[in-house]
Amino acid sequence: MQTLSEIVSLYRQIISETQQELNKVSRRIHHIGTIRLILFVAGVAGIIYFRNESSILIAAIAALTFIPFLVLVKRHNRLFYRKDYLEKKIEINEWELKAIDYDISAFDGGDEFINPTHPYSYDLDIFGNRSLFQYINRTSTQSGKIRLADWFNIPLKRKEDIEKRQNAVRELTPLLTLRQDFRIIGLLYKGEATDEKEIADWA
Repeated sequence: MQTLSEIVSLYRQIISETQQELNKVSRRIHHIGTIRLILFVAGVAGIIYFRNESSILIAAIAALTFIPFLVLVKRHNRLFYRKDYLEKKIEINEWELKAIDYDISAFDGGDEFINPTHPYSYDLDIFGNRSLFQYINRTSTQSGKIRLADWFNIPLKRKEDIEKRQNAVRELTPLLTLRQDFRIIGLLYKGEATDEKEIADWA
């Protein structure tokens, strides 16, 4: 079991290491953008300059400039995705540090699940601002949020079901990288009610 100070140090370490990678990716994005511009200008200028020459020469100029340009476009897009991923990774770890200081405003409190007629969730403030749901909620899809709300609203009764869920929590607890990867991807591609089907199809 990690101490609170160890958890804080871990989040700060993740932020620091991710920021370093983000800086490298940002520089590569800038460099590739510059090269793309040079290739594009060179290609257009070459075609204009040699427009009265043979079609073979024009084709060669186009091949030597626009093909690398298109390759770099694809590479650029991958780097932009990586940049978005790293920025989101920093953000969610900053959220966790704030949560340790009792600032959980970054997390959804599940206001839509507040039900005054429920046997206990309304009286115990299970949902809403600064609720238990908001402290625990790290879902990134609509279906995930609904599932978590159901777990609060419909408690398990059979011992084997409770133990199964507890074992799942124990198994996932040390897998911080996996959990954060899953959350980041979900946040980057914010889904709708069809998430569950999409995830099942992907799996």
